[in-house]
Amino acid sequence: MPENRDTNISSIDPPWLAPMAGYTDLPFRLLCRECGCSTAYTEMISAKGLLYSNKSTQKYLNTCSRDAPLVVQLFGAEPHFLYEATKMLHKQGFEYFDLNAGCAVKKVVKTGSGAALLKNPPNLQDCLQAMLDATGEKNIGVKIRSGWALSRPNYLEVGKKAQDTGVGWVTLHPRFASKGYS
Repeated sequence: MPENRDTNISSIDPPWLAPMAGYTDLPFRLLCRECGCSTAYTEMISAKGLLYSNKSTQKYLNTCSRDAPLVVQLFGAEPHFLYEATKMLHKQGFEYFDLNAGCAVKKVVKTGSGAALLKNPPNLQDCLQAMLDATGEKNIGVKIRSGWALSRPNYLEVGKKAQDTGVGWVTLHPRFASKGYS
């Protein structure tokens, strides 16, 4: 069970370890913490996968007392799934959560999740509100990109709406989703 409960995440100094698919498992996070990482993220976790008890999804939550504070990064586009997943994890002792609205991988965006949320800011705001409602605390963040496409940068609009919703932090991946990882 995580032991984050008394940590105010806004007061934690950098460096923070960004979530990286295929890398940020528990052993890697612990190694980074030995090298000075103050806060780490889990790999991106499907809210639906958690609720349907997908065994491969559960492994992303492996942690220990030396792995704190830990931010659980969720993805999804349906507020009710994000609410239930966040609520479940919060009851298990996880305290900090981040909504991924930056992943540009095809299998994620085709579900309306990840960076596809940038094309639907009202739904993105609903997803964040659902996560905030699940914990009752300002321990939710969001990762965004500059926008979906170069022709429509909306990071300022999305970031402001996230702030208005009450998130604790906004992380900007300063590339457009349509550019992928190029």
